Amino acid sequence: MNKKYVFTYRRIGGKCSHCESASFFNRRTCERDWKKETVIGHGPESFEHSKEEITNGVSQRSIIRGNDNTRMVLYYEDGSLRVIANWNECELSLGQDWVLATKEKMENEAGRDIKLSIGGS
Repeated sequence: MNKKYVFTYRRIGGKCSHCESASFFNRRTCERDWKKETVIGHGPESFEHSKEEITNGVSQRSIIRGNDNTRMVLYYEDGSLRVIANWNECELSLGQDWVLATKEKMENEAGRDIKLSIGGS
């Protein structure tokens, strides 16, 4: 089972949505623009498409896979998802709950305990 964590993000740049100031420095202190979502996962939107080329009368098909770093996908516990467009215009804040959820996922995949080193020592 996936652990839930809080995914906190906001759009950056431009005018604050509730105050008169357009100053970047004033906006950095404004907390009202942060949006919080309780999710079980997130990541850049992935894509896959096939490409067909004909060389000397021979058809060759290849599959191209990658990530679209301008769109972020949020995964919810009920199986639904949400795509945040223009992700490159946002900033993200993840807390201790995300660290612990990631640690537990890594432990399950590795089949062993993982010790966290806190404080750069």
